Amino acid sequence: MREVISTFKDVGTQTDYGASLAWPLPPKVLNNFSEEMKRMHRRWRAHMILVPLQKEDYPEVRTKIAAMDALSGKRPDWGYNRRWHGNYLASVNHNSETASFINSCGHLKSQDRFNIVLFSSHCKKTNHHNKSSDRALLVTDKHIYKLDPTKKYKAMKAGTPMDKVKGIRVTPGSDQLVIIELDGGNDFVVCLMDTNGENRAPELVGILNKFWIMQKRKKLDTRVESQAMCHLNKKSKFVQVQKGSYSKADFKKDSNNTITLMWPQ
Repeated sequence: MREVISTFKDVGTQTDYGASLAWPLPPKVLNNFSEEMKRMHRRWRAHMILVPLQKEDYPEVRTKIAAMDALSGKRPDWGYNRRWHGNYLASVNHNSETASFINSCGHLKSQDRFNIVLFSSHCKKTNHHNKSSDRALLVTDKHIYKLDPTKKYKAMKAGTPMDKVKGIRVTPGSDQLVIIELDGGNDFVVCLMDTNGENRAPELVGILNKFWIMQKRKKLDTRVESQAMCHLNKKSKFVQVQKGSYSKADFKKDSNNTITLMWPQ
């Protein structure tokens, strides 16, 4: 016990609050007690880190923690150093047609009884016909919707229940490819658009992972792959990213089982 007190006596003044300190080796009879002290220290560290933050920042911090847990060491650039807003299409800073989007959300909320919008963004979407379309992605606590921005954000089809989501895939690069895996073999394959250069794909990873942890008490299957697999109309396909001097991001068919996202470099 004296060794623990001596080791951790100045943790309150250290920048990492003692995270880098090595715990003294306990006698076997105190192993359980030592593990409990470590848990107490972790909870205290978390409290000290959160103290300077405003309470309204807590949800964003939790989302970033979920993203870090899923992507750390796999995607170097995951956008942690900017503010994450989630519902971008409801903001006049990110969408010139905010009123139409909000009206459409109001209709869907009355229809499907969702509680909150978790994420929204313009996107480029591809389907099993290899057709690329401009769409909007709307993620709520109940459903995921594809909206048509050219028709006042009208829902293309009924929302996909969140319970059908099986996993999410992104690449290790800075592109905005996102594959949301679904039961039934017809995944969402999208590239987030109109992001003002912001790295929002990891934000969506964090949002879905945080939702899964809170609602299902388990992590969402998250994979980071240079060539990601998806299923469209129950057929397996690979999606790869090709960087080049393109004017904007778009999908193209490369072969019967490969789709390429052309990403502006």
